[in-house]
Amino acid sequence: MGKPAEIVNLGGGEALWQYPRGPAGRETFVVRIGPDGRVREVSQVLSMQNLAHLRPGESTPEDARRVLGPPFRIVPMTRLQRDVWEYYMYEDVRPIIVYLQFDSSQRLREVLRIDDPSFRSRNR
Repeated sequence: MGKPAEIVNLGGGEALWQYPRGPAGRETFVVRIGPDGRVREVSQVLSMQNLAHLRPGESTPEDARRVLGPPFRIVPMTRLQRDVWEYYMYEDVRPIIVYLQFDSSQRLREVLRIDDPSFRSRNR
């Protein structure tokens, strides 16, 4: 898979190697490396099940990176004193965009899910 986009050290010698793939990073594969340097697991992490692990008021940007991988983009919302992390993913087979809003104390404040407008039918 080549060089990872990011490496997250988990402590104890374990690490997550993150590989965003697909258009706008709609899939992110994570390889869990054990303390012995061997691959323990390979999984696609941009999923609704993983998104459910992030809790408003508790989760941090580090939690989001560990659970979902790097965002497609981070947009500062200066007037609201928030950063919005944008993820392109699928809900079942429906393409969606997920926005995670982190406040100035680095806590998740809001999760917004919308249908990706670039995939909407013109006849609807």
